[in-house]
Amino acid sequence: MQPLAICLFLLAGAHVSAGQHSFHLRENFEIGDDWEVLGPFQTGTREQQWGADPLELYGGFRRLAFNNSRSFPSSLNGSVFFSNLTASSPTVKNSITSRKVPVSFPEVDWKSLEKAFGWSALQFQAWIRGTIHIYNAERYGIWIGNAVEFYLDGTYYDVGNLYDTDVTQFNRGGLFMDLSAGDHILEVRVVNDIRAFGGQIPPKVQVQVALRKAARDLVVTEYDSHGGWIVPTVINLKRKDPWRGDACIAGEWASMAVRNEGSEWIIVTGLSVDEVATPR
Repeated sequence: MQPLAICLFLLAGAHVSAGQHSFHLRENFEIGDDWEVLGPFQTGTREQQWGADPLELYGGFRRLAFNNSRSFPSSLNGSVFFSNLTASSPTVKNSITSRKVPVSFPEVDWKSLEKAFGWSALQFQAWIRGTIHIYNAERYGIWIGNAVEFYLDGTYYDVGNLYDTDVTQFNRGGLFMDLSAGDHILEVRVVNDIRAFGGQIPPKVQVQVALRKAARDLVVTEYDSHGGWIVPTVINLKRKDPWRGDACIAGEWASMAVRNEGSEWIIVTGLSVDEVATPR
């Protein structure tokens, strides 16, 4: 691929387009309705990410087939079993289609556990398993919200976001890969973190699974979105809307978010200022 030069517009009212083409949901992919869940298991305060997983004793959740009559020991409920969950209706935002899988265990006596052991008793971990059906083999981006670790078709990834309640809002970096047509198995390690989700009883985690078909190689996040253009300060001298009205940028430096969604390396060889607004 030829080296690509990028021009940065430092005009307050400028706009860098990174829009994606619209598509019909069933023409590309579908996130499954039905999910399997196994849990809850206890987890420590510092074990949210890459922590101790009791199911590794059995070779990991990925090696356990659904069996709602088989019990697994858990200090939170004595024994736990496989059960089923249903994902929410699909939503589309910023060209990303997502569904949320509500993970909770109302059968556990959380109030008694909280009274005996405090807020730490409300922290749990569990695993969920569902499918993503790809209709057309393409390059896709996958975002996982309110979770970190997951397996896709048996391959481990740790690019989820435990503290991002809506991964479609800011359209930041996801996992981009070429997916073949057919069903793909997604297994997510769910962790309820008090600092992230609060101390509600019963504790609940809304795991978000989001996908988008890659429409181009280079994506530049829009300047007026979180994670897009970053400037030291924008001073509004006249209007109420500093982003789109008359304003000036206090400082000589700015940054921009660029993401490669293609299959080849992109080399940024230089940056130049195309236009600068001068005070009137």
